[in-house]
Amino acid sequence: MKTKILIVDDELDIQSSLSFALKDEGFEVMTASSPREALKILATEKIHVGLFDVWFPEGDGIELLQETRELSPACSIVMMSGHGNIELALKAIRMGAFDFLEKPLELEKVLVVLNNAAEVSRLKNVNADLQRRLLDDFAISPTLLALAEKIDKNFKRQKSELLLLGEVGVGKSSLCRWMHSHLGEGPAFVSIHSGALTEENWRSVFEGSEKNPGVLKESSGGVLYLNNVELLPMGAQRFIVSIGNGQTCNLPSGTRLILSSCFSASEWQSSTQVAEEFKNQFASSHFEIPALRTLHNEFSQIITLLLEQISQTYAIHKPVVSDSLMNALKSQPWLGNGRELRNVLDRIVIFRNIDRLNMILDLRDLPEDFLIQTKPENPHESANSTTNPDGTLRDLRVDFERALLQKRLAMNSGNITKTAESLGIERTHLHRKLRQYGMSE
Repeated sequence: MKTKILIVDDELDIQSSLSFALKDEGFEVMTASSPREALKILATEKIHVGLFDVWFPEGDGIELLQETRELSPACSIVMMSGHGNIELALKAIRMGAFDFLEKPLELEKVLVVLNNAAEVSRLKNVNADLQRRLLDDFAISPTLLALAEKIDKNFKRQKSELLLLGEVGVGKSSLCRWMHSHLGEGPAFVSIHSGALTEENWRSVFEGSEKNPGVLKESSGGVLYLNNVELLPMGAQRFIVSIGNGQTCNLPSGTRLILSSCFSASEWQSSTQVAEEFKNQFASSHFEIPALRTLHNEFSQIITLLLEQISQTYAIHKPVVSDSLMNALKSQPWLGNGRELRNVLDRIVIFRNIDRLNMILDLRDLPEDFLIQTKPENPHESANSTTNPDGTLRDLRVDFERALLQKRLAMNSGNITKTAESLGIERTHLHRKLRQYGMSE
């Protein structure tokens, strides 16, 4: 796609000569003689780079700069003037201009500046697309979209810290990555699974060693994301509190700290695994993401949005869900929440003839193992179902273990601690099993 440039200048000779030269270099060029005319073009065209004069008989180029930034945030704007001075140039740059050129213009310099401006615009558009995709992964319902907007608004006011609470698969990681991209922070995004940290290694992971810079330095200016923080050793929890309070050291300049936990808000407050000072640190900066099963009234809309995403991914017409399949999907506990639902819909579409138009998905399209493993059952019954009775011993053991974990999680309403206790295993062991079967972050 060609870079589209808008030249705004009331001198027709400059318009003509610039337009001819830039078209010869492969740019698509549009022109306007006044800010008012330029705004009409900006309202209907996607302009990548603007080349604006400062002075007009009617209107102001600096005001046009401001209005363009609001209309087209990804547009890079280069200001130009025959009466340029340092103060005017600095003012334009402070207002968001990419660069400032003095007339008479030198074509070589103009081309260098415009090519650089076009690359910045391209990167802005890529970033905007990434933001939309990341938000789409999370905000699959009006409730979740409203929550994302609330978190975004509050997090901007927070100095550096935020805690996200919610079950496995509700979208904590997607939300975190969207916030990193949306905030326009530095490129660093460092993610650490807290279950991998022990009392022996956490300090070296955070502060580094001679061979390892440590995650505090690696995330400098960006985001440091710690998930499943209820698994953090007590020493690491207190270290994070001391960082936030500036007691030992501060986070590197501009670094944001985002934490997540599979606990609910009540579990977080009552847990003996979480130090009291750690709880207090996030008393006013935590948000709980609701489980999918609590969004029952929005379920049909969630299915529609997920199928739109899937149809775009595979470049097919959006499938339609039959009433029988919709009712079956609504009846499931969805212990893996939105991630589990997306995976099931993905599998249905992949194993159907995706080239067909107006594809209607029906109950028979559900994967066989899905029907056996997650259909509503009495959670107190023994896990004696298998997906493949003719399979190997390993296949049967895997099927049994997966079904058992799902039922125990259902018995304990998704509570990881209670599930681990009922199975007689450590939480870290349970987390490893959940990740093994695609039931964890």
